[in-house]
Amino acid sequence: MERIYCTYADTEVASLYTHVQCPYCNHEQNKLDMDECGKIYVIECEECEECEEQYEVYFDAS
Repeated sequence: MERIYCTYADTEVASLYTHVQCPYCNHEQNKLDMDECGKIYVIECEECEECEEQYEVYFDAS
């Protein structure tokens, strides 16, 4: 059996999750591919059935 060695230099990010917290009910959720700097994302609270509010998230990588 052949063996190859990989390091972190050989890897790339396949997907990026951003951790957000609903400002209405404080439930936390992870959103996929919310990583474009300077963009405003509209999020709907999916974690809390009573809430289901929408809110905006401005992504700033600083």
